[in-house]
Amino acid sequence: MNKIVLILVIFFLTLTSYGKERVEYDIKKLEKRDKIVYIIGEDEPYTGIFINKNYAGPLTETKYKNGLLHGETKEYHDNGRLAKLDMYKEGHLHGEIKKYYKNGRLEELITYKDGKREGAMKCYYTNGALKIDSLYKNGRVDGLQKIYYKTGELWSETKYKNGELIVETRWYNKDGTQIGVSTKKK
Repeated sequence: MNKIVLILVIFFLTLTSYGKERVEYDIKKLEKRDKIVYIIGEDEPYTGIFINKNYAGPLTETKYKNGLLHGETKEYHDNGRLAKLDMYKEGHLHGEIKKYYKNGRLEELITYKDGKREGAMKCYYTNGALKIDSLYKNGRVDGLQKIYYKTGELWSETKYKNGELIVETRWYNKDGTQIGVSTKKK
């Protein structure tokens, strides 16, 4: 059943998504030269979509522009559901990166700008409850980071500035009472 779902996903993606863009399926045709992707024997950097339909690993589709990752890169679970959605701009992660559990629920949401974490990072439990809520600036955690119990109550909070711990971590019971403070790193 899973193989049928994967075949249908590949067929659907090929028919509906790509129009006149070049699509390659054989990774053995691709090569990297100085961090740029080419089709073996060609002088122009590869522009198009690569679909890896290797049944030993996850189904992936990757977009390239001028030999660099550019646009959406998707990876699928063996049940056919989306596992990961990355956004690239000229070879660097850029935009919202989403990772999903096999049940389809969001697992992680991380924002990137020019290859560095920038903005919100949220992680979720399999039940959909928020697990971690952080902010990043220039690739470093910056601001209040909160971690939650699976049931939704606050478990800990820590404040960072430019990746450095600036306030002690505070720990809480599920009823909201503070149970401890860990000392600031020196």
